Amino acid sequence: MLARPWRLLREYGLGFQRRPKLDLAIYDPTPKEVVDEMLRLASVRPGDVLYDLGCGDGRIVVAAAEKYGIRGVGVDISPQRIAEAHANAAVMEWNPWCGFCKKTPRRWKFPKQPSSRSIWAQTQI
Repeated sequence: MLARPWRLLREYGLGFQRRPKLDLAIYDPTPKEVVDEMLRLASVRPGDVLYDLGCGDGRIVVAAAEKYGIRGVGVDISPQRIAEAHANAAVMEWNPWCGFCKKTPRRWKFPKQPSSRSIWAQTQI
């Protein structure tokens, strides 16, 4: 009988502080054709750094590293998506070029002085 109140208490707390929601938006993977076109339109060139906020499974970061040989950083709030991104980078053997971190994109610290041209891919925020 007390299972539901305990579950609600665990999920919502006592109401004294706001708890962040895990997802800012639904996860909808970007098709490969769209990823390729986004990177083409961004005029990606060697030496660039790509930042993808809401990276999901990291397909944009990994595709940029694979196709253009640039470094990429993916930020996502979901630990499951970050694990998928690490796995995708490992399968494609682009681990040293791709970095992923679990943070809310709204609180992520942007680099103050990027060393090269930066490309921002903001997805699903």
